[in-house]
Amino acid sequence: MLLGAVALAEPVLTLPDAAIARRAAAGATGRLAAVAALPRPAAPSTGDATAVGDDLTLPDAAIARRAAAGATGRLAAVAALPRPAAPSAAPSTGDAAAVGDGLTLAVEHLAAAWDPGRGPALRGLDLRLPPGRRVAVLGASGSGKSTLAAVLVRMLDPREGRVTLGGLDLRDLPDAVLRSTIGLVGDAADHVFATTVRQNLLLARPAATDDELRAALAGARLGAWLGSLPEGLDSWLGEGGATISGGQRRRLAMARALLAGPRVLVLDEPTEGLDEQEAAALMADLLDAAAGRTVLLLTHRHDGLEHVDEVYDLVDGRLTARAGAPARPSAPPRSVREAATAARCG
Repeated sequence: MLLGAVALAEPVLTLPDAAIARRAAAGATGRLAAVAALPRPAAPSTGDATAVGDDLTLPDAAIARRAAAGATGRLAAVAALPRPAAPSAAPSTGDAAAVGDGLTLAVEHLAAAWDPGRGPALRGLDLRLPPGRRVAVLGASGSGKSTLAAVLVRMLDPREGRVTLGGLDLRDLPDAVLRSTIGLVGDAADHVFATTVRQNLLLARPAATDDELRAALAGARLGAWLGSLPEGLDSWLGEGGATISGGQRRRLAMARALLAGPRVLVLDEPTEGLDEQEAAALMADLLDAAAGRTVLLLTHRHDGLEHVDEVYDLVDGRLTARAGAPARPSAPPRSVREAATAARCG
């Protein structure tokens, strides 16, 4: 998977994992060639090895050859990895206004997969997301949900078919416009870097003010958590979110999403790894905070399904509408969170 979109709508890092590994392995190959050109050292004495010291029992060249051989094997593994989508060839100028308002996101006859050596995980998949629509896609692990998410945020390009926004192919949109229009919350987007709360949020919008950062955290129900931190926005977060819970990490990703302000939110297994109570609360808050946006929920769980407009099952790479799925009221009298709380208490 890419380092990729570590936060909703934030810029994709310039070097994905595979490119970084290729560069490292290329350096190892060069070092191997240099080692091969070295004169061979004298063979160690057959006498007491300790007489020449423990660090000389294997010559430096042999140690380097062994290390380089391992790097060569890793290079072969990296070379077999699927290539991510290439950067858009569209001009980089412009902003999200370039695609207009109230546009439908449409998936048309999509076939896609990460592994080029295997058949597609998605086969002829069609889906329409009109503005403001909330749609859930249910599927077992490995059914292709994350592949669909990757295509929608252009981590991965289709093998066949296309994805359009307002009739424009996503591949024809400048990357900056796409990242600010369609955002992702999930395992690929909730990484927490070993830096401050502020810097983790500014990944989504570097020019945001402190007030905007606090508002985004409050929208993700992290206002009280922020207030409990001794240094506030300057509080340090451990690598990978070691200092916060799984639910807080997902909420931090949601705060980044709100800060970036995408019109379409793709929620890829947002409650994975959370217990039932925490998952229900998180889904209620995510959908409440996403009010007015188009939402695609990709999940194998049933948390939040009562708050979406349509439910589909993803089986054998295709979508089937679930009969009798509850429809969300077009103008609910109370927030999603209030409704969920009432349901749990009732």
